Amino acid sequence: MYDNLDMLRIYSLLAASLAPVSATSNCTSSIIARAKADGINLWAVPFAADSLASIDAIDAQGAPDEPATLKNASKVDVHAHVVPSWYHAMVPFTGQTPTPNWVLPYHLAFMASNIIGHSVLSISSPGSVLFPGSEETSAAVARLFNEHLAAIARKLPHLFSFYAVTPLPYTRAAITETRYALDHLGAAGVGLLSNHEGYYLGNRTFTPLFAKLNTSDGAIFVRPSGPCLHSPTAAFSMPTQVSPSCGRDLHSLTHSTSRLSRRHHWVFL
Repeated sequence: MYDNLDMLRIYSLLAASLAPVSATSNCTSSIIARAKADGINLWAVPFAADSLASIDAIDAQGAPDEPATLKNASKVDVHAHVVPSWYHAMVPFTGQTPTPNWVLPYHLAFMASNIIGHSVLSISSPGSVLFPGSEETSAAVARLFNEHLAAIARKLPHLFSFYAVTPLPYTRAAITETRYALDHLGAAGVGLLSNHEGYYLGNRTFTPLFAKLNTSDGAIFVRPSGPCLHSPTAAFSMPTQVSPSCGRDLHSLTHSTSRLSRRHHWVFL
């Protein structure tokens, strides 16, 4: 019998064997090269080829038609989740409810009907933690997410910006990804979960990441996440602790004042 990480290694070997075939466009080749330079193995996850293909498709297609009513829209939506098709396949349920499908034209129609002129895009729980306990896969997932969100923001910069995904609780990898997303991809800030694999944001192991964030501008977006059960299947289907989780985060952060900075706009849900 194979456990989840054994299956992941098998899928990764298969994905790696297909990597030369998948990396055909300039966009995809650049993403792979930049990830490799940062020590990130995108082929550590079985859906790397599908993810890169979706990013390439966004980059290659023309700008979609925008509803006319968007021209007079004035609201800013700071809580707008994107669900790439490859992510939906991995996370069919979130908080014991079916994960919604997401298509850009439908989101534009939603913005128009609600007078939203700009949406800050992010990824919902479980974020980069599709395979708890694996730094390699979390780093790969975070990079693929950020490249996907950045591609959408580049296509319609007047309508979209995004919060960067981090591969916490792996602090060193999170610093690398945060630097890349903010400095290279132009992220508007960083999106964090109330806990990452059971580690709350006031945990001292995250101090180096907050030291990095304290040198940059941008928002820090925190959304609730349920406690982590160390199984990807359990993580996808468990109920979400909303108020208790964020309450514990606020408590841990206020007792770790070195992690807070007046330069940032904190957004808690």
